[in-house]
Amino acid sequence: DQPASSGTAKTWLQARKADLDWTRTHFVPWIRRQVRGESMGDGVSAKRPELRPLRDMFKD
Repeated sequence: DQPASSGTAKTWLQARKADLDWTRTHFVPWIRRQVRGESMGDGVSAKRPELRPLRDMFKD
C-alpha cells in the first residue's frame, strides 16, 4: 500500500526541516512547560473574572 499523496512531494531534506520547525514551535515549549510545572493557561487572565448570573450576559 502506498500512502495517499498530498499533491506535493517533499525531499528528505525538506521533510527534516519541517520536522525541526514543528519541534521548535510545539515540542520544545511543551517540554519547557513540563519541566517548570507550568500549564498553557498560566499567566492568562480570565475572560470574566467575576462570577455573575448567566442572564446578565444577555442584557441589552
